[in-house]
Amino acid sequence: MATVVWTNKAQEEKRKLYLDGRLKYGVYIAKKTAQKITRIQKSLENFPELGYREPLLEMYFNVYRACYINKRFKIIYYYNEEND
Repeated sequence: MATVVWTNKAQEEKRKLYLDGRLKYGVYIAKKTAQKITRIQKSLENFPELGYREPLLEMYFNVYRACYINKRFKIIYYYNEEND
C-alpha cells in the first residue's frame, strides 16, 4: 500500500478550495468535495497508478498522473515506486 504525501502547496490549495467552495456554493458542496478528495486519496493508496498520464507533463522525468475532483479541479501526482 502506497503512502500519499501532500506538498505544502497542495495542502494550501486544498484548504483554499474548501473555503472558496463554502463561500460560493455552501457548506454541503464544500464538504462533498472534501470527501471526494479523501476518497481519491484512499484509492491512490491502494492503486497508485489509478490516474491517467498527464499529457501536459510528459516532458518531465517523473511520470505524472491525474485524477479529476470535478470539472474544474484535478489532483496531479507522481508515484515513486522505490519509496512506495
